[in-house]
Amino acid sequence: MKKTLLIAALALMPMIGFTACNDDDDNLKTSQVPAEVLKSFEAQYPTIFNEKWEKKSNYYVADFIDTDCEREVWYESLGKWVMTESEYGRNTGVLPEAVSLVLQADYAASEIEEVDYYERTGDTFYVIELHNRAASDIDLIIAPDGTILNAIVDDLKDYTILPTTDVSSI
Repeated sequence: MKKTLLIAALALMPMIGFTACNDDDDNLKTSQVPAEVLKSFEAQYPTIFNEKWEKKSNYYVADFIDTDCEREVWYESLGKWVMTESEYGRNTGVLPEAVSLVLQADYAASEIEEVDYYERTGDTFYVIELHNRAASDIDLIIAPDGTILNAIVDDLKDYTILPTTDVSSI
């Protein structure tokens, strides 16, 4: 009997672990998202129907897979768009030539782990996660013209980029 209970408990442990790691609790039902936000989203992305909504800080965030990336689109509660984050994984083909040149000249020994592109009103930039076996990993924040806005040693600082974040002072 004890052996049967032990086997059953061991069989259930992975399911308990996966349930604990599930972050669906943060998701909002569409009915919980203000109508103005939904209207803005539908106007901006009329062909997207599989978005998941969540609230981060004071913003409503739509998360979805687009044709070439994963996107998070951020809105204020009255429907004003404030930010889009596009996650391209290791796809460096999306980088402008000026950014690619900086990476080749100054970070050639590093491997690109992830490319994220942020668009905000009057502000666009890339966050490029760089892995270097000989040195610390770096999150490079760089403007489309190749200007380095910040270089953050990845191991030392945890940060979140919000629509109001000054990326030069992270």
